[in-house]
Amino acid sequence: MTQIESQQNTFKEISDQAKAVVGRIKHIIAEGSVGKKGEASSGWELSSKELDQEIRTLSNELSINGYTVYNCKVCHLVRGGIIQNRTGHQIIILLNRNATFLPKKPLLSFHYTTQIERLLGDNVDLIIMSLRKSETC
Repeated sequence: MTQIESQQNTFKEISDQAKAVVGRIKHIIAEGSVGKKGEASSGWELSSKELDQEIRTLSNELSINGYTVYNCKVCHLVRGGIIQNRTGHQIIILLNRNATFLPKKPLLSFHYTTQIERLLGDNVDLIIMSLRKSETC
């Protein structure tokens, strides 16, 4: 098994606790009690006190298997976009709507990637979580 295959297996599925947190994040967004941060024509980051708490909980839940969550944001993309991957390890969690990556591959509800991704889809809410290798003693 190559290193990339091993990494992809590391994040093949998220725990039931993480799925519950994602469900709460979806509920917070659906209630409309979130604000827009850094609004641009292509999209914005969603934010609220309650949402920020759930993001911290999710970050702790997904800091596993030698990886630590470095940065986590909930974003709204108006018409898709390019998702940068500065750490080389990223989890993308789709919160609503259908979207696809270019070249044509479906975006599952949970996606681990080591690449910069180009996402197609209108009015897509997603969690973008950058990971880095944990430092060991």
